[in-house]
Amino acid sequence: MPREYGSSYESVRSSTMSSLRDIAAVMTLTGNSGVAVAESFGMSYGIDLWDDIGITEEWLRTMVESGVAQAQHALAICIGLGAIQPRHADEARDLASESAAQDFPPALLLSFGFAFDDLERGLISAEQALEPLERAVALGYPKALYKLSFWLSHGDRFPGDLPRAAILLQAAADAGEPESMTRLGTALLDSQHPVQVHAGLKYLQSAAGQGWESALSKLADCYGHGCPGLDANYALAREFDARLKLVTAPYRRLLDTDD
Repeated sequence: MPREYGSSYESVRSSTMSSLRDIAAVMTLTGNSGVAVAESFGMSYGIDLWDDIGITEEWLRTMVESGVAQAQHALAICIGLGAIQPRHADEARDLASESAAQDFPPALLLSFGFAFDDLERGLISAEQALEPLERAVALGYPKALYKLSFWLSHGDRFPGDLPRAAILLQAAADAGEPESMTRLGTALLDSQHPVQVHAGLKYLQSAAGQGWESALSKLADCYGHGCPGLDANYALAREFDARLKLVTAPYRRLLDTDD
């Protein structure tokens, strides 16, 4: 976001940001757009999500009044998750809709989440539920490409379309979307064909380079135990395992789990 939106809060104290980073990691793990939230809060301003939630809300609402799509999206998530009390699902939905109306791709995905709930309750059709996701795909948003690929390949609540699902998955992976790179890379690695194994490794390594947990886990396991078409390499296994522990440390701390 433009720095001027935070200029009136230069007096906000600097913090370690550990709490915000931890919560963002957990949100990412649970599919709640943690990365987008962290970016929208403006980590450079030293705002801690829980300790400074009043300042965070005021800052976001100031930007919402100016029609900033990123702020509408971030505030919708805060309210929807209950970080800002009292929790108002309708306000969160309205904010997401306002942001989506500006074609802000993460908000379109959030609107798809609300639409999916309506579909589950029988309030709208599958075609209506997919509309915000299709809009995000038309904008070329990589995460939307993966999400639509996922639903089209499962053919559960939406009509299946495996050819289009494969095209979308490839497009998302080629655009650097880590979840799709992990899924495609794993499939290629399991093919045992040397050329495909090489391509699969490149996708997995790219996803791992973004700190994607499942890619790091797959590579640590393959190099540790060997995978079809890939020999064990214990040095690399230890390297990927160490990187995996660094990535998962924040939510392991929050969940009080052992290393």
